[in-house]
Amino acid sequence: MGALKLEIKDFGPINEAELNIGKINIISGINGSGKSTTSKILYSFLASISQEGINFQNIVASKYLGDIERFIRFSADDYSEDLRKKFRNIRNSTSTTDFLDNKDIKNVLLDLKGKEYIKSSKNFEKSIEEFEKIYKLRDNLEKRGTLIFRDLILNEFNNDIHSSIDSNLSLVNEKGSFMINFPLTDNNLRYQKMSFFVNDVFYIETPFIFDFISNARRTTYGNNILYHQNSLIERLSGLKTEDKLPVSNLYSESNNQVIEIINEIMQGMIKYNIKERKFSYKKFNDEHDIKNTAAGIKMIGILQLLLNNGLDTNSFIIMDEPEVHLHPSWQIKLAEVIVLLSKYEDINFYINSHSPQFIDSVEVFSEKYGLEDETNFYITQKAESSDKFDFIEIDRQNINVLYNDLSNSFEIIDKIRGQNLAKKF
Repeated sequence: MGALKLEIKDFGPINEAELNIGKINIISGINGSGKSTTSKILYSFLASISQEGINFQNIVASKYLGDIERFIRFSADDYSEDLRKKFRNIRNSTSTTDFLDNKDIKNVLLDLKGKEYIKSSKNFEKSIEEFEKIYKLRDNLEKRGTLIFRDLILNEFNNDIHSSIDSNLSLVNEKGSFMINFPLTDNNLRYQKMSFFVNDVFYIETPFIFDFISNARRTTYGNNILYHQNSLIERLSGLKTEDKLPVSNLYSESNNQVIEIINEIMQGMIKYNIKERKFSYKKFNDEHDIKNTAAGIKMIGILQLLLNNGLDTNSFIIMDEPEVHLHPSWQIKLAEVIVLLSKYEDINFYINSHSPQFIDSVEVFSEKYGLEDETNFYITQKAESSDKFDFIEIDRQNINVLYNDLSNSFEIIDKIRGQNLAKKF
């Protein structure tokens, strides 16, 4: 992936963050200090320079095109009837994922331009403007990337972005940059072609992703769950894996250890039933609905399904507290799986964690498998000049700083235990 730096200034609860992104990145800190905010920003950047961003923009464009089509459908004049036929031809001849390449769309946009009834509805006029902008930029990678980022980060934060005029975000490597200033206007979005491309990017924030929707479905824009959640559900259910290799063919024989560890934990597998359109967990001869499955099994099951459905090398997985539902012994096994996937399959990880045991496990396994120079540790600390937080990199030689921060709670418990004992004498 090469040297990569994520920089955040004055955004949400974050005062300043400069993160050198390695193969494995572990971030610790108190709740509300900006860890998940950073995850969403990183996801938006990486998705914008991957196929995932193009998929997202096709969905956004399809939504705008649908709005235009619905408006025309309720117009009664002969001209509108002609347009309705053109829309039907577009829908019938083109799939959702590649319809921006359909030449008939250009003709429809030309037909709509200058028509008086466009101005009869502000929403209709806006839909045409936004769709036309997406269509015109489909071959301009730099400007298209900035437009994708704008729409994606608004979606990730539910249009509730807490920024100031001094806020800025950037993703930088040695041959390019992606810089965002606020407010989110076209002039404040700058993209210079970067020297890397991410094959896949996933944001796993909860094992209850299986419960968000009872039926896996093609993603729609603007429904009740975020794009990265819908995208993950599609991959878990196999809806995006027609061109993927099965896990037995994709992964090297030297990495069978990953599969063995996961199978040892799972003692079974999570399955997606296409006919019934639901997930289930099967263990030996017993199979039951995924909603009745332990949260820890669901978390490990997410990785199992991604692997079985064909997880590409040169991919990026962002995880929020993956250890939270896991027994300590499973936390150790998860840490080893992460390090092995990073070493042998070129999977990059960005992980928020509150667990000293999980972080300790990542530290020792990264050294065991020779990734100590590509594993970074960070902690969030209250900024001196504001109520916001800075992200501080912790050198491996000073990793105890991180452990001491996480173990403060044990000192509080010991103090109370001492007070309890004192009452008995």
